[in-house]
Amino acid sequence: MFRTAIAKWRGNKTSGEGSVSTESGVLKDVFYSFGASPNVDPCTSPGEMLAAAAASCMAAMVSLEVAELGEVAQEIEVQTELRVEEIDGRWTVVEGHLEVVAHDALIPDRLFNRAVERAQRDCLVTRALNIPISISTKVLVPDRAGI
Repeated sequence: MFRTAIAKWRGNKTSGEGSVSTESGVLKDVFYSFGASPNVDPCTSPGEMLAAAAASCMAAMVSLEVAELGEVAQEIEVQTELRVEEIDGRWTVVEGHLEVVAHDALIPDRLFNRAVERAQRDCLVTRALNIPISISTKVLVPDRAGI
């Protein structure tokens, strides 16, 4: 299985800008830069796209793991923060943090934590990043006030 994306870049590192598209067409000429681009708004960055990839992969994997445990969560939300530092003149992702929330969930905290651990172990993106990643979790139970 191959996944394909095409990126184009115009200009230099500080004043340049690029566009990226995916084979599926979901991303089509999405603008990106290394910092805030003065010419294009909205604009993303490679680091932000890595964070989005990690968040989306983990959300799907946690959902799968919750289901495999026979539990229920109506929605899994993952917020990913990646810390990027300049090391020896190169920008490097040095660590990450995932905040994983199960919304309207009927799953005990310990089982949810187990699902999150398994998801991190199996997630394509978090494995590819190969950095220390901390995780916080939260289970939000359904609101029964209206029942």
